[in-house]
Amino acid sequence: MKRPRFRIRHFLLLLFVFYFVTTLIFQQLKFMELKREEQKLKESINEALQEREQLEKELSRLNDKSYIEKIAREQLRLVKPGEYIYIISDEDKKQ
Repeated sequence: MKRPRFRIRHFLLLLFVFYFVTTLIFQQLKFMELKREEQKLKESINEALQEREQLEKELSRLNDKSYIEKIAREQLRLVKPGEYIYIISDEDKKQ
């Protein structure tokens, strides 16, 4: 009975197949990681574009005199000559 001999060719072939499979697996994992990163970047770009649109709208509103006046009255409490400001405190609201 002949005993199968272990040949160097078989070992090299097995080594090559093992290398090929592990490389393929690691490449797939890297590809999936890059796809996730791409998706995150796309979401980030979309958020930045939406923020840009909002800022452009705000900028166009800031060129409107009536909007500027409204902001000045509400945030800076500015008044026109002859007008009075009445400030109601929180305690007055509770009573």
